[in-house]
Amino acid sequence: MLAKLTNWKTVIVLAVLILPFNVFIFPARSAKLRELAGKNVPTVDSMFAHTPAQVYAVISDYGEQGRQHHALTELTADLLYPILYSLLLGLLVTLIFRRAFASISFMQKLWLLPFVAAVTDYGENATVVTLLLPYPQKLTGVAWAGSLFTTAKWVLVGVSFILIVVGLIALLIKRVTLEKE
Repeated sequence: MLAKLTNWKTVIVLAVLILPFNVFIFPARSAKLRELAGKNVPTVDSMFAHTPAQVYAVISDYGEQGRQHHALTELTADLLYPILYSLLLGLLVTLIFRRAFASISFMQKLWLLPFVAAVTDYGENATVVTLLLPYPQKLTGVAWAGSLFTTAKWVLVGVSFILIVVGLIALLIKRVTLEKE
């Protein structure tokens, strides 16, 4: 099934599907949280390597309506987004690495990395909702787990983009080398 989807047409469709999240949905969520908090506040899932005290300060700043709004977006838009971005990044890595590296290379297995990022994103989403809904009850262990999930997500997404760049560089080197021969 995934082999049939591994083409540039699917990459374009996924990019188009992701665009509204990055241009409208998530910026609207941030704007609404700013409005409800009365000041500029980050979303919990954008906080890299946070402590429980930091995350609870932000959650407190949201106010009751902000916490409800954030939980709602975590349970709706942020359920679909990890599927879309992991498919997009995984397909890009696959399409580029197929041409850049030998089929028996370890590099061919790295297309799975964006899907690991999506798993950590879902763990993050679960912890965010778990922190938002029972507030003011503080769940320190859940807050630490959320920080680990968030940090892992951002690292894995960053490495996925680095893999794409590495693949493009390897592909360029391969083409230049072949043209010289």
